[in-house]
Parts: sequence; structure tokens; C-alpha cells
Amino acid sequence: MFCASFSDKTIEHFMCPQNLGDMPDADAVGIGGEPGCGDYLAIFIKVKDNVIIVEALDGLPEHKLHCSVWGATA
Repeated sequence: MFCASFSDKTIEHFMCPQNLGDMPDADAVGIGGEPGCGDYLAIFIKVKDNVIIVEALDGLPEHKLHCSVWGATA
């Protein structure tokens, strides 16, 4: 069961992911995280008007914020 501090949008994306796999026309590709503990990602992005939307998940629980930083690191 999910922690009640996750937003409905975050839970929806976790339960029904919509953007999986490679993005052949990505503007940027990055890899980040810690594979040893299971928190790891490869991210493909398209950038419009030089803006990346940081609050797209309506926030995250404080104890999971470190995971969101890996996207920026990647």
C-alpha cells in the first residue's frame, strides 16, 4: 500500500505509467540514481521554450525528494 503522503497524480503515474521506453527524438538523455538500492532511472526529455516543469507530480513526500533530484542529475 502507498504512503498517504503521495499525491494522487504520483500514484496514478506509478500504477499506470504512460511514458515508458526510449524516445528516439529526445532533446536530452540522462541516467542517474543508485542501482544498488533500486532507485535508478534513465530519462529522455523534450524541452519547449527552455523550460522543464519541476512540479508535474503535485509534490512528493519529503523522504522521497532525493529520488526526484536524480532526474536533474541524469
